[in-house]
Amino acid sequence: MRFGVLGPLEVHGDSGPIELTAGKQRALLAILISRGNTPVGADALIEALWHDDPPASARKALSWHLLQLRNTLGDRDRIRYGSAGYRLVVEPDEVDHLRFERGMAEAAALAPRAPAEALESLRHALDLWRGPAYLGLTDSLLHEEADRLDELHITAVERACQLELDLGGHDDLIPRLSGLVGEHPFREELRRLLMLALYRAGRQADALRLFREGRRDSIDALGLEPGPALRDLERRILSADPTLDRSPASGAARRPATATPRQLPADTAAFTGRQSEMDAVTAAALHRNPGTTTVAAIDGMPGVGKTTLAVHVGHALADEYPDGQLFIHMHGHSQGASPVPPSEALHRLLVSMGVEGPQMPSLLDDRAALWRSLTADGRILLLLDDVRDESQVLPLLPASPGSLVIVTSRRQLVGLDNTHFIELDVMRFDESASLFTRLVGEPGRQVTEHASFREVIRLCGGLPLATRLAAARLARQRHWTLRDLEQRLSTQHEALRTLAVGDNSVAASLAMSYQDLSPDLRDAFPRLSLLWNGSIDVAATAALLDVSPVRAADILDELVHVHLLHSRGAEEYGFHDLVGRYAAQIAAGLPEDERREMTRRLLDFYLHRGHAAAIALFPSRERLSLNAPIHRFDGEEVTTVDAAVDWFDRNLRAMRTGVLHAVAHGSDELACRLDWTLTTYFERKRLLDDWLVTAEAAYAAADRLRSPFWRGRTASGLARVRSLLRLPGAERLYGEAAAHFEADGDLRRVAHTHVNLARVYEDAGEFEAGIREVSKGLRIYRELGDVVGIGEANNSIAWYWYMLGRIDEAREHAVVAVRTIAAHAEGTAAHVSALDTLAHVYQADGDHRAALTQLRRALDYNQRSGSVLLEAQLCAAMGSCHAALGDGATAERYWQRAASTLPPQRDSAAQDVLDRIAADRRALRARRSGRPAAA
Repeated sequence: MRFGVLGPLEVHGDSGPIELTAGKQRALLAILISRGNTPVGADALIEALWHDDPPASARKALSWHLLQLRNTLGDRDRIRYGSAGYRLVVEPDEVDHLRFERGMAEAAALAPRAPAEALESLRHALDLWRGPAYLGLTDSLLHEEADRLDELHITAVERACQLELDLGGHDDLIPRLSGLVGEHPFREELRRLLMLALYRAGRQADALRLFREGRRDSIDALGLEPGPALRDLERRILSADPTLDRSPASGAARRPATATPRQLPADTAAFTGRQSEMDAVTAAALHRNPGTTTVAAIDGMPGVGKTTLAVHVGHALADEYPDGQLFIHMHGHSQGASPVPPSEALHRLLVSMGVEGPQMPSLLDDRAALWRSLTADGRILLLLDDVRDESQVLPLLPASPGSLVIVTSRRQLVGLDNTHFIELDVMRFDESASLFTRLVGEPGRQVTEHASFREVIRLCGGLPLATRLAAARLARQRHWTLRDLEQRLSTQHEALRTLAVGDNSVAASLAMSYQDLSPDLRDAFPRLSLLWNGSIDVAATAALLDVSPVRAADILDELVHVHLLHSRGAEEYGFHDLVGRYAAQIAAGLPEDERREMTRRLLDFYLHRGHAAAIALFPSRERLSLNAPIHRFDGEEVTTVDAAVDWFDRNLRAMRTGVLHAVAHGSDELACRLDWTLTTYFERKRLLDDWLVTAEAAYAAADRLRSPFWRGRTASGLARVRSLLRLPGAERLYGEAAAHFEADGDLRRVAHTHVNLARVYEDAGEFEAGIREVSKGLRIYRELGDVVGIGEANNSIAWYWYMLGRIDEAREHAVVAVRTIAAHAEGTAAHVSALDTLAHVYQADGDHRAALTQLRRALDYNQRSGSVLLEAQLCAAMGSCHAALGDGATAERYWQRAASTLPPQRDSAAQDVLDRIAADRRALRARRSGRPAAA
């Protein structure tokens, strides 16, 4: 995909241009492009879109516009959300302004030694422009970036003209520069270039006239005399200075080489990838703020390649800083070395600039003042590697606005003002693979073709240090195969041991960050590895550590700050896999009783929160009797369907692992209770494979408990999921469940079990048997006076009569079901199901409008209950009705909505929906063509 902002906003996909007709979509995309891979907060986007008059539901409206933008782009992963806001994921070659800025940087590097190539690079960059940046977009967030790009554009034009002039192209330049001076009359650099071109073309009088006209216009309009560069050129023209006839490219005298400091460490021969980060540093170098030194701060986790990137960029930009390239290792996190004090760092810098002996000040402030004086008029590059905190950096900043300081740190140095922050993430898979193969470096060893190659790269987690060490181990251990390396990296206790060569290891690198933590963070870091979830959230952390949610959030944010955790969104965090393994390695040494107590708090937390979420999903469900929570959580309660689904989505892995952990450690009733909280969510989301795992574990736990209630409950749950997966044994398990409930005196659950067993017969097409089984349950419901149960049983019987083609009987029971359930459980899933059944009956009678009335009510209610399968079934049915009424376009919209609602894991019920849609489409096409529908 290509994005264009150097002119009107343009987007090109693989199939051609992508039209963005909605104004807010255009504005959103432009703002996200302008920030490049950097998140933009929701509040900033709302202000940009609606200025001072946002709607009451601004955040919801913003989410809707972002959803529409994702759909328009055709790539949902293009726009990602995190704790800092929304960001557009782009590669450097995908955005024209990044290609333009890279072209400028390449030209700047080439100019001293290859001016013709530099000019060609600039011309290619300038060809990308189609008009003023972000033309037609007026959003406030774009003004500064548009102005910056337009300024870079005219600067690039000036540099190109200077290069052409240096190469002897003054005659061809005169018409072009004359037009540019007319467009930008107060741009002194353009006027200077035109004066010089005129002079070199033998038009001395015209050059002087151009100066006088510019001086007059500047005084009249601005009240200012021309700048020193123009005045100096006028003086030299008047004196016919012979050096004006020479250019750098034609042999003009160059500044002789001096003992300029060139201290950058050697570049890495196998440097791979990181193009977008290099572009970010280069753009920072080009984006100079008047009066201040440019600072680019690269932060990231241990081993992610901060120093390697900084040194590589430093070498690439070295020619731009002719007055010196200086390097200091600040030892912020070095084993066996203390952080370098600013005073000592300044001593080294001043020595590099020739200050020695009695000239060297003894006080920090005096050294800093002398350093600023020495660098005030120069262009130097200073690389400060492995900085601990801002206090090490601030006294070392040069005074020259033409200088560049590159800082690397394991911390986010947010206390540095006027700084370009580049957070270095792990490498992409392809970059890691390329680095690994370059380092192994043996043509006869066809590593990329080996089955274990991709797994080795994955296990290194995109961490360059890990990738380098893995490649080094493979290169050193001649008898190892890639399979040997994969096995070692896959083993929990072997992985970190394998990623070590000599004194260099992933574990040692992480240890320096760990030892640098405050005592409470050192306590928390390893304990977080005991969380089973793929992501770590504030609430679970508070329960695990037995602290308040506020303190838990602070701990997690502080670990993000030092890159031992990363943020995944609002109140969600995660370990890099190797960091998690290191934390688990430390946690293995914790006392067993402490580990047991933390696990007990955690399981209790998941039980209470899961129970609340389960009740929110199905309010009429019978509650469990729970003890007071071990750890009191003061966070927001889960009380709505949306909140419950979201909570289960985020905590499913932990809940599932909790069931298995409880079973493995003999906490059988806790395992059954945790499984109980999950069943409604599993069925609504059709997560049948996950459900089968926990149901089988809970069934085994209940058998050991010898509790009729839990044996019946888990047998029923296992029967349900096995029937949905079309696995054998469901009928037997329902029989067991009924027997256990009857022994426990729980007749209502006996009735439920008869109704559920009927579904097994339904799946087998044995609808008469289904009616007989439901009728048993109906009799019990009537004896108990369970009105909702009576309604649900009538609904099941109505459906089976419908499936048998007995429409009159089906209508009789469906009407009873809808009336009964609506009176006592309106809007519930049971009510939605009854409305759906009645709609099918009306449809079979040919009354499609009456069917649509019921379906619309059902779909509205289902928005509250959130069943994805029911929504798909209802949309498919509405499509059928509209098709029967001759409205094929509306029918197709509902069919597409039904198909998109279904989860990727397609069970038999989901496949039935898709089969129905396919059959209805065939029938619609047949009606239109006058031919019978194909089977």
